[in-house]
Amino acid sequence: MAYLPLMLDLTGIPALVVGGGEVALRKVGVLLEAGADLSVVTPWARDEIVRLAGRGELRLVSRTYEDADLEGVRLVVAATDCPSVNAAVCAEASRRGIWANSVDGPEGSSALFPALLRRGDLLVAVSTSGGLPSLSRRLKEYLGRRIGADWRDRIEEIRALRLEILRKFGDDEMRKRRQLENVVGTRIDELMRDLDRGEAP
Repeated sequence: MAYLPLMLDLTGIPALVVGGGEVALRKVGVLLEAGADLSVVTPWARDEIVRLAGRGELRLVSRTYEDADLEGVRLVVAATDCPSVNAAVCAEASRRGIWANSVDGPEGSSALFPALLRRGDLLVAVSTSGGLPSLSRRLKEYLGRRIGADWRDRIEEIRALRLEILRKFGDDEMRKRRQLENVVGTRIDELMRDLDRGEAP
């Protein structure tokens, strides 16, 4: 299957995780970081999920999944340890036109979670379309050793320079383009040379 990678703004978007174990907790973390309006349905949940619910960061429904739990949801993750439950969640989501991810693999999923490397505004997503998740994780780790934590601040500095040039030169397209190439382009070239040199300090 051919997947299209998209950068989605999930801020305030209703999302649901079905399951409360270790894998569900990882998905919860990703969705909360993305700003989703998150609910978790599970008869049992890890302590960290319970703590997140206690702090008001998500809603915890302590019972088994029901199809009605999908009402109003835009994205669901089926993350139980029972493949038949995960398949049923994804099937009902598909029937309702809801994006669904099963932790059991791409079969039945309409959405996949890539391995993510985040450095401020830089977000690198690595995916093998669900076929080799261990390769995705190892490639992410490989890139993470080369794209150090300092990239966050460096990227923010370059971004600020770009915005200043756009503001300063306004409608003067020629000078604006020249400054972007000379100033911003040079700073980006420095980042790429650091990347070519190997592991970050």
